[in-house]
Amino acid sequence: MPRWSSVTGFKSALNPTEGVKLHKSRRLLEAQQCYRAFLKAEPAHADCLHQLGALLIQRDGAGQYNEALLLVKAAIQLAPSNARYRRSLGLVHEAAQQWLLAADAYTYAVEKQPKSMQARMDLARVLKAADRFGAAADQYKEVIRLQPDHPTAHFKLASVLKHLGRHKAAAEQYKEHLRIDPQSSSAAFWLAALTHDSSAAACPSSLVARMFDQYADHFDQHLVEQLQYKTPLVLMKCIQEAAAIASQGAQWSCCIDLGCGTGLMGPLLRQHVQHLAGIDLSSKMVEKARERGCYDELAVGELAQYLETAAQQGMHWDGSLQLVKLVC
Repeated sequence: MPRWSSVTGFKSALNPTEGVKLHKSRRLLEAQQCYRAFLKAEPAHADCLHQLGALLIQRDGAGQYNEALLLVKAAIQLAPSNARYRRSLGLVHEAAQQWLLAADAYTYAVEKQPKSMQARMDLARVLKAADRFGAAADQYKEVIRLQPDHPTAHFKLASVLKHLGRHKAAAEQYKEHLRIDPQSSSAAFWLAALTHDSSAAACPSSLVARMFDQYADHFDQHLVEQLQYKTPLVLMKCIQEAAAIASQGAQWSCCIDLGCGTGLMGPLLRQHVQHLAGIDLSSKMVEKARERGCYDELAVGELAQYLETAAQQGMHWDGSLQLVKLVC
């Protein structure tokens, strides 16, 4: 039962600071209820309108876009010059991937608070998402001017410079990032790639996971529809032909789909195996694979570590594990 159901609790619900406390404590459902209770009594309270709109996006993302947008816009109508409300408007638009609308909101916030590095980082982020790499670079440069040792601005500036083909300048920014964070394996990898340093370590698994997380939502559409990706079908045919040559039916007790991605291979394998497991570095890819409903087990992690753990738990190459599928 909500904490404001008692007489004294109800009085606290009619104070927006109670909602803010709950919000900061990440008790989001209670905070939402508190904000709504307060707005019933004072529907024109700008800060409460703004806080509720920001919370809805924080809880549900684009799924609450329409209501969040109405709430934050109502707050802005009551206080048009409030930079914080404009930033929340940017976050609302950003959740719905409305990059240019988000950029307009963040630009207003920057104009009101030109020394706010957070506002400039927000603006740079959506400009990059909108492929406005030059404009994004300008914002990152301004952040660096304001704070030369900013923990992420050099790395992000290097990324947009790389997109612009300015590889020498990008390499210099990766060097600056490594000066600030010498343990950054991602910066070290990109610096090596841009300077053709063949002695560098392989691409960090965290970087691979992040890249495929970003790709997950449109991976299937891009790979299958645009690139006409047919590897799962070809691979399944090869597996069946190999089974025929070995004079055994194409049926196995256990299969691990190594690098399962979004699970494109899963529906093809499902009818041939009793237990189908999948493993991938990208958690977002694994979420998509799970939506297919054809895997008995899915995991996020590195392949070698997964296989080592599986072996320790009793799954051996010469026994229960009969089929492994790996597509590089």
